[in-house]
Amino acid sequence: MQGKVTKVDDTSRVGKAYVDVSPAGGGEPVHVALGPVVVGTGVRDGFPGVKYSDFDDQTRFAAFGQELNKLVVTSAQSVKLKAGDTVDVAAVYSSWSEPTGEIRAIPVAWK
Repeated sequence: MQGKVTKVDDTSRVGKAYVDVSPAGGGEPVHVALGPVVVGTGVRDGFPGVKYSDFDDQTRFAAFGQELNKLVVTSAQSVKLKAGDTVDVAAVYSSWSEPTGEIRAIPVAWK
C-alpha cells in the first residue's frame, strides 16, 4: 500500500499512523499499527503455510502469534513516521473484524 501519512497517534500504546491511500487524497485513511502494542492476529493468521492444526496446543499457536507481532513492532518502531511522509508498506488486515469500515493494517514490510 502506498499513501501519505496524515496523522500519527502515539498517545496510547496502540500507536498508529493514519495513511491516505486514495489517489486524489482526502479518502478514508488506513490505520497502520506502529505499536508498541499490536492488536489482533492478522500477521499470524495470514502467515503462509502455517495453520492452527500445525500446533499441538492453542497456547503454542498464541505464542507464535505474539512472537510475530514482536517482530512487526520492532520493524514499525524503526520507521519514524510523521504527517506528510509518503509510505510504501506491505500490510495485513482481517476484513471480517472491521465492522465499521475502517481498515486497521499491520505492517509486515516497509519499502
